[in-house]
Amino acid sequence: MSASVLRQSQVQAPALAEARALQAVERHQLWDAEAGLSVQQEEDVSRKTYIVRRASETPEERSTCGYRKRLITGEDFEGANVTFLSVYEAERHYHRRSTEIYYVLKGAGSLELNGDSVDLEPGTLVMIPPGTRHHAEGELEVLIVGVPPFDPADTVTD
Repeated sequence: MSASVLRQSQVQAPALAEARALQAVERHQLWDAEAGLSVQQEEDVSRKTYIVRRASETPEERSTCGYRKRLITGEDFEGANVTFLSVYEAERHYHRRSTEIYYVLKGAGSLELNGDSVDLEPGTLVMIPPGTRHHAEGELEVLIVGVPPFDPADTVTD
């Protein structure tokens, strides 16, 4: 490469970097405009978009499957709910609309799904689609994600 071409590329490099940075800012502003956010709204939203919940600080309530702690509810997030469940005398039931995803954190037991039995141990994940009759047995602690979020009217017991 000749000295003049090298000098020209060295001069153009900062200008090119600045142009790329400006394009990125313009893209970001365009995305914000499409989302209907001003810079101030974006700053306000970014400060309030997360939720921290501790199971130890969340009230426990009786449920169809045992004792639950509702960590994320439909009021928090319209897309899903997250529940910590300690299985205890679970009743067979199904949900008309909700899909439930069980993830076993602790313990051992089984999950009956439409008459089939699945062994459960820590690290096991089971997705239960709407209409699937199910109930858990054993000493288990599970995390349940429900989509859409839990609605008591959606649960049907046998």
